[in-house]
Amino acid sequence: MRAIKIIVSKDGYSLIKTSVLLNDQWHEGYFIIDTGSSRSMVSVDAGSISNGKEEIQGIDGKGSHGERSFTKLMICETCFPFPCLRIKRQQIPKVEYSAIGIIGTDFLLRNNLIIDYSKKSLYKGRKSFSISRQMDRYALCKMELGLKGYGIPVMASIIEGQCFFLIADTGSVVNVISKDIERSLKLSDSIPCALSIVEGIGGTMTIAETKTALQIILLHNGKAINYAMKGIYGIKQNAGKIIRKETANYEIDGIIGNKILIQGNWILDYCNRIMYSTSIQC
Repeated sequence: MRAIKIIVSKDGYSLIKTSVLLNDQWHEGYFIIDTGSSRSMVSVDAGSISNGKEEIQGIDGKGSHGERSFTKLMICETCFPFPCLRIKRQQIPKVEYSAIGIIGTDFLLRNNLIIDYSKKSLYKGRKSFSISRQMDRYALCKMELGLKGYGIPVMASIIEGQCFFLIADTGSVVNVISKDIERSLKLSDSIPCALSIVEGIGGTMTIAETKTALQIILLHNGKAINYAMKGIYGIKQNAGKIIRKETANYEIDGIIGNKILIQGNWILDYCNRIMYSTSIQC
């Protein structure tokens, strides 16, 4: 099994060091693994050279200084295993330590990859893989292929008898919970909410500290996340909110950030569409 090492930065992001093929030349750099992004992207302003720039959006560079504009990353399917990401019409100069792009769920799904935080590795999965009976003791849930089928992982948590749905986002180093959770569970006094306010998924969000969010969202009363999962059917990109069709009856209530996924030794298996932890016991 060929694997590529996952590097965890000081600020909590997961990166891989690989090469991109640009105009028949190889360029080495760091890419952030971002399960909260449906698209793989590459920075067009990592340096001074940029030809045929096609901006999609401006987002935080995560590892650089300031904001960056990212363009679509054109994946060459025949180039796997690593290292080979083929990018068309782009030139990226040498960079020292900043991330020059994002590995999103499109790449993870197409190549049936596994993000394994227990081994700090990214590798290709096998369809024949099966969960042993011993896995029943650990946190395990279906990887929801909602959000227009982009493969953004979603887990469900039962807290005080209520079910909340949370995105497992390796591209986020903070945990986000909705105001609805605070109001429903009357947790306003126990959750620090002064750090930041995030508009979007599921309404107005407040960012909670990692330790507090871990206790409240994942391990309430010592129990692991619940297995109950349902489909998510689309997003309204401009507003960042879930479009609830007749078959959907909930919205996303928050985000589980990368630090918690690392702490719990979570394994996100895009080959078999499951995610589980061998460290968090039920």
